[in-house]
Amino acid sequence: MIFRKAEKNEAEAVMSLYRAVTGTPFCTWDESYPGETEITEDLSAGTLFVLEEDRELIGAISIVPENELDDFDCWTVKENAKEFARVVLRPDHQGKGLSVHLVEGIINELQKQNVSAIHIAVAKDNIPAKKLYQKIGFYFLGEADMYGHRFFLCELPRDRGEFHNNMCQRGRLHVGGAPVKIAVIQASSQANKNELLYRTVKKYAAGSEVINFGCITEETEKYSYIEISVLIGLLLASGAVDFVVTGCSSGQGMMLACNSMPDVLCGYVPTPKDAYLFAQINNGNAVSLPLGEEYTWTGLENLDQTIAVLFSEPFGQGYPRSEAARKLKDTVLLKGIRRLSQVKMADLLQKIDQDLLQKLLTKKDVVAYIIKNGEKNVIAEWPLR
Repeated sequence: MIFRKAEKNEAEAVMSLYRAVTGTPFCTWDESYPGETEITEDLSAGTLFVLEEDRELIGAISIVPENELDDFDCWTVKENAKEFARVVLRPDHQGKGLSVHLVEGIINELQKQNVSAIHIAVAKDNIPAKKLYQKIGFYFLGEADMYGHRFFLCELPRDRGEFHNNMCQRGRLHVGGAPVKIAVIQASSQANKNELLYRTVKKYAAGSEVINFGCITEETEKYSYIEISVLIGLLLASGAVDFVVTGCSSGQGMMLACNSMPDVLCGYVPTPKDAYLFAQINNGNAVSLPLGEEYTWTGLENLDQTIAVLFSEPFGQGYPRSEAARKLKDTVLLKGIRRLSQVKMADLLQKIDQDLLQKLLTKKDVVAYIIKNGEKNVIAEWPLR
C-alpha cells in the first residue's frame, strides 16, 4: 500500500475513481462534481494524492488549494488552517479499513506544513466517514447546508490543550468534541433506575442527542445483562449510536458482556475518578455503572458526579498530561489488537443461539432504531429483518 502525490498522467484514473462512487450510498457527488476542473487545479497545485496497491490506484484525496470553509464561525483555529476534500476509495476496496490510509496520509502531509488545524466537511448521512473521523480524533463543531446536503464541520487541532480551553469558554464540550448520539439502556433488573440514568446523561451530555431504550418497569418482557450487551453491540457496530451508558446490578457483569461484543470497548465506572480515567486514557464507546442497591451503588450524588465527570472534557486526551502521548499510543494499540481478535458483528449473529436472537428481536425499539439509523450495507447482512 503506497500513499503518494499524484502524477499528471493519472488524471483519467482519478476521474474513474470519482465516477465509480457517484450515486453509491453515502456519496453526495454527481456527474459534474468532482470533475476535470478540480483534478486539473489539484494537479497543478500539487495537492492531489493517491493510494496505490499492486500498481493500481484505489483511492484519492486532495488538499484544498484555497480554503472553502473559512467563513464558518464554528472553528476554534482559523489562522494557518488547511482543508482536505474529495476523499474517494474504489468501491471494491471499501469496508476493509483502507480509508484510514488516505486520511492519515494527508494528515501527515499537512503536519509537514506545520498547519495549526485541519478542517473538513463530512456529509451528515455518511455514517462510515463520521465514524472514521471521530476515531482519528476530529472534533465535530457545527453543521451547515451546502450543495443541497447537510454537512458536519470538523476540526483536527494541532494543540489539543488550546482547543480544550477554547471549547470550555464556548461551553461546547461533548464526547470527542462531537454532537454524538448517546444511548441509555440497562438491564431489566435495574429498570427503576432508568429514568434517573437518562435524566442525568441528558443533563451533562449537552449538545448531544440522548436516546432512551429502557429497560423500563412498564415493559412486560424482561432482559438480562447478557441480552442487553448484544443489543449494545448492535447499536454501536451499526453506527446507529456513538456511545452507550449502561449498567446492571453490579455493573461488572454488563462491562464484561459488552467487552465480548465486536466493536465495543466498555469501561466499569463506579466512581467519578474511574469515569474520568476511562474517558481520557481508554477512550472507549460505552460505560457500565453499578446500579444495584445491594451491590456497589453508592447513591444519587455519586451517580451525578460520575456522569458529570465522564462528559466534562473531550475524550482521549491522555492522562496524566505529561504521559499523554504514550497513553494514547497504547490505546490505539489496544484497539487494534481487539479488532484483530474479534469477529465481525454480522458473523457473530450468524452463529449466535437462535433462541437468544429471537429474544433480541422482541426489543422492537432498539431493532427499529438500528434499521432506520444504522449503516444500510451492514444491516443487510444481519438476520434482523
